[in-house]
Amino acid sequence: MDKIYFNKFLVFVLIITLSFLFVLQARAEVIINIIDTAVNALNTVLNTALGITEKIIGSLPGLDFIYKDGECRLENAENAVVHIYSGECGGGNGGGGGVAALQVDLQVNHSQGPVTLTKPATFEMEWTSLNATKCVTQFDWAAGDLPDVNGTLQVSNITQGNYKYGIQCSDADNNTATDFVQIDVVGPQVIMENIGQISVPNPLRVSWSSNYATACAASSAPNIWNGSKALNGSQDIYNPTNASNRGNYSFTMTCTDDNNNSASVTKTADVVVLPDCNFSANPVNIVLPASSTLSWGCSYADSCSINGRGVGTSGSMGVSPSQTTTYNLTCSGLDGSKSWQATVNLGFIPIIKEIIPRL
Repeated sequence: MDKIYFNKFLVFVLIITLSFLFVLQARAEVIINIIDTAVNALNTVLNTALGITEKIIGSLPGLDFIYKDGECRLENAENAVVHIYSGECGGGNGGGGGVAALQVDLQVNHSQGPVTLTKPATFEMEWTSLNATKCVTQFDWAAGDLPDVNGTLQVSNITQGNYKYGIQCSDADNNTATDFVQIDVVGPQVIMENIGQISVPNPLRVSWSSNYATACAASSAPNIWNGSKALNGSQDIYNPTNASNRGNYSFTMTCTDDNNNSASVTKTADVVVLPDCNFSANPVNIVLPASSTLSWGCSYADSCSINGRGVGTSGSMGVSPSQTTTYNLTCSGLDGSKSWQATVNLGFIPIIKEIIPRL
């Protein structure tokens, strides 16, 4: 049965038994005094009774109280668990005592974690234990004995990183219990979208975001974008771009926090002037002897050709291919050339021959 019900049962039996004995001797006033004493000393009586019971059960052949994995287990000779208790245990190897199980709890800044702090981080480690005789630090907490099995300790000047602070406590029987907390020490973070090559007339745009920052400022080369900026945002430098914006650009975003930590990211852009054309065939499906018309119009182009034949930067021409044909329009501009395609599909009209049956 669970210990809480077992404890209540013991108290009930004790009171009834004492009352019965003294009633037989007609000493009612003694009964009242004994009951009052039993109530006032309830915790002592319960612990003593429980310890005796565990000793008796633990000493029975084939039964033993075992402390394992933070639990008090009553096991039989085949190591099968008969019952599991929480909070208290009589110990292994024969039971006995009603001794509370070893326990340990570790917190950072009164939190079980994980916690996120800005660099350089300062925080308070607090640990409590039950029935421990010694506690030591573990993991990323500098290894060593703690001054007491319960206490607090200030930790300061921790640099950016992810840390696991742990504690291990042991009792007189060399049982151990461990707890840990996760601490993430961060600084400002800046994220900027890649810009890369921008073809006129597409916009030149800068987009950014930040984490763990309180202020951001921009700079650029050439100096066309600068000053204080929002922590997250997007800004058009040129929209649309034109041939006069052609060139290389560098954009830098720097963000800081309240501890004067800073982070910067730089992205570059290359505004180029390349031909921008429309090229099409109409109709795209023909049957001979019909023809199709190729049409095109370009901006930022100096010269163009269709399948190697020089043409103007805009115009149209009729074609009558003998088979399905793809036409390539290639145009050159200030910063290179680009190509476009249009396909004319050739079909056939089926020939129907009338066959007159012979009579």
